[in-house]
Amino acid sequence: MSNNFTDLRLPIGKVLENKITKFFQDLDLIVLPTEKFKQSLTKEQPNVWQSDFLKKNKTILMLRYLPDLIVLDKSNKIESFFLDTKVMFTPVYLKTLPDLINKTLNENITLDNLGLIEREAYTTYMLYQKAGIKVAVLALCTYNPELIFCDYIEKIKTLFTEKQNRNYFSSGSTTPRVNIDFREMSSFKDFLSKELKLNNFNKFHELYKDLEKEFNFIGLPRTIRSETANEVKVYIEKKCNKKLIFKNLF
Repeated sequence: MSNNFTDLRLPIGKVLENKITKFFQDLDLIVLPTEKFKQSLTKEQPNVWQSDFLKKNKTILMLRYLPDLIVLDKSNKIESFFLDTKVMFTPVYLKTLPDLINKTLNENITLDNLGLIEREAYTTYMLYQKAGIKVAVLALCTYNPELIFCDYIEKIKTLFTEKQNRNYFSSGSTTPRVNIDFREMSSFKDFLSKELKLNNFNKFHELYKDLEKEFNFIGLPRTIRSETANEVKVYIEKKCNKKLIFKNLF
């Protein structure tokens, strides 16, 4: 894991997690973070938890990639569920991956609808789901006009899965990824309406405005030519109807 991932990506993700936690608490739901539990586990033989040979070990995976939060309803009107929050702010700058997906799957995916989840995290969420445990993924995507999505893991459409143990071309963590299709994922507002039966959206609109102001950037890997980067930025700004800034990824 590079210093850039630790110093930039993790704090960005924590901002979203904190805001979502407060939002659910304001809806009178109980939110239990799993961070300290995971930290206590990884203190024991930390090298073991990061080892590639354990990626096929279901016991380790289900602990190592435990979702960020547990959401509980005191009134028991809705079933409790795991919630993992993710910020996706670096679009695919090169056409190689979208072209491969479109050709292989006969799709018409564009870069603004192409998201990603860590491969082992996705595998873990599916393991929980198959055991009868609800796992929702909340994805904030700064390069998509919808901005924030949320859906249960079994409803999320996957497009491409990296097969290698490490992705050394990644701008951050080298963990392999699963690409997902935002076109088939519920917006956060729809998720709140359908799954949590929310009918007053005042707090949601406040949250949305706050997130829109906070997450007004896209990531720029150092390997991308400035001409290509600017073309993508202009495309996204037009799709999202707003100005964005570059956040350099070194």
